[in-house]
Amino acid sequence: MPMNSLNMGKEVTKRWMAINNRRMAPFSLSPVDRMRQSVFRVRSRLVVNLLSEGLATFLLLLVGNGIGAQHILGGGKLNNYMQVCFGWGMLIALLVFATYHTSGGHLNPAVSLAFVSLGKLPFAHFLLYSLVQTVGAFFGSALCFHLYRESFENFDAGIRTVGGPSGTGAIFCFFPDEHIGHYTAFVDEIVGTALLLFFVNALIDPRNQVPKWVHPIGFGLAIFLITSSFGMNVGSPINPARDFGPRLFLLFAGYGWEAIASVFVNSSTTTTNIQWRGSVAQQNRRQWRKWGQARVGASRPRTSAFRFLPVIQTRANNPPVRRLACPPKSTPTYHSARSRK
Repeated sequence: MPMNSLNMGKEVTKRWMAINNRRMAPFSLSPVDRMRQSVFRVRSRLVVNLLSEGLATFLLLLVGNGIGAQHILGGGKLNNYMQVCFGWGMLIALLVFATYHTSGGHLNPAVSLAFVSLGKLPFAHFLLYSLVQTVGAFFGSALCFHLYRESFENFDAGIRTVGGPSGTGAIFCFFPDEHIGHYTAFVDEIVGTALLLFFVNALIDPRNQVPKWVHPIGFGLAIFLITSSFGMNVGSPINPARDFGPRLFLLFAGYGWEAIASVFVNSSTTTTNIQWRGSVAQQNRRQWRKWGQARVGASRPRTSAFRFLPVIQTRANNPPVRRLACPPKSTPTYHSARSRK
């Protein structure tokens, strides 16, 4: 009887502690975690990724266009072109740091399409990613224009033009110089987008064993390298959402159709031409022969994102083939005539 009472007391104590822990759980969390669970609690992983990409692209255009506005509206006195490139590289690194463990920190439909070709992102998700990235770029450009509205009025006297001495369209998106032809602009975007995707794949390739915390820094350095080396002709338009979203805003802001129908080769076409060419080799194991020899078959070609040159190819998840040595053949035994008897 005393033992039963003791067991009942233990059960009551456990139940009371469980109820008390459930009641006190919200108060044991930090205010930020409590707000996440009560107000901003989103159960769908896809919705979280879309919100992450949209917010990151919004901040990308808000801060990035602010860097360009200080360079153009300030007449080059506040920062020079190399500082603009360095600022964009730092911005990319910080935003990828902020979104790397949620959506992956794409910030670019070209990168999202590359993950589709690698089989790491469904094509339907790619369409949604591209949509929210473009919308985020549109509103980021709108807020940047609102913050610098008085400086715009002082610079161009209310006359919104893309180019010329008082042109401010280059703050939001890229326009080629007058002496740049279609072919040069097309090749310029092929090289810039190919370099971006090559560096991204080299960093995320598991065979290179690059720590994940280094990935955002590497992405920022890649952007700084590309913009500082290939920004003279067209301006390194290697992000379709970063270019098309601001162009839509310029149309509504009074710049006219010149911002949309400019002599410009969109990088989305270039990205598609690069990404859907190539192959990722995979090991095709065949059956063992009856005497134990292993045959390794030819690799099966598949679509990849980063083989833009026949010589340069990154092979993901393809360890080097280890060939097994054939067993030695048994030497025949000759019996003498005496032993046969």
